[in-house]
Order: sequence, then structure tokens, then C-alpha cells
Amino acid sequence: MNRVYLVGLLLLMGLEVAIFWRFTSEFLTPDGIFYLARRLDSLRDLQHVFLQLDDVQNYRPLTYVVMTGLYGGVGLDAFPYHVVAILCHVLITGLVFWLAWLLLRSETAALLAAAFFGLHGA
Repeated sequence: MNRVYLVGLLLLMGLEVAIFWRFTSEFLTPDGIFYLARRLDSLRDLQHVFLQLDDVQNYRPLTYVVMTGLYGGVGLDAFPYHVVAILCHVLITGLVFWLAWLLLRSETAALLAAAFFGLHGA
């Protein structure tokens, strides 16, 4: 991989952190309430989220596991939830770059795909 594209990807990831960092002080959407109201309290709950769709017919077991773990560790302090969300988004942006590169064999196209994904919510 060309160093220019690697530097571009790292700059993109830094830009994501800079843009999304401003939302770290409070819960902004009902999503936090949705997940925290459905914390995993038992092994049966854990099994349930991995084997079935949730209340709104989505399959997202890792979100439930992460939210339950964060709640157990930090309670309702919004800052750690946002830090984890930003880090996950940045890492997934890197995975989008890698997948686009595998499919397209073009570093330029892969960087554009990663930029589109990484900044779409900004």
C-alpha cells in the first residue's frame, strides 16, 4: 500500500475523531435509553440477543454486550459511551478502506469509500 494513502487514511481517522468528539458530554438520541433499558442481566439474556432479533427486528448482539459492559463499569456517565462509539467508528472506517481496496484494487477508490463512510454522519 502506498504511504500517501496510508497517511490519508490516518488523517481521515483523525478528522473523524475531531468532528465527532464534540458530542461526548451527553446522550443525544434515544438509542442509549433503548439499550440501557434492555441490559443483559443473565446468561439467558445473552443467549437471547445472539440467537434472536430484538424488539425492533434488528440483529445487533454486540451493541447489547458493549452497552451492558459499559453500564456495569461506568454507569450513566455519557463520556465513555461516546469514546467507545468513536473508536468503533474509526476502526470500522479502516475496515471499509481495506474491504474497498480488496474489492476494487484501487487505493484512491478505497480512500474515497472510507471517507464517505467515515464522514457520512458529520
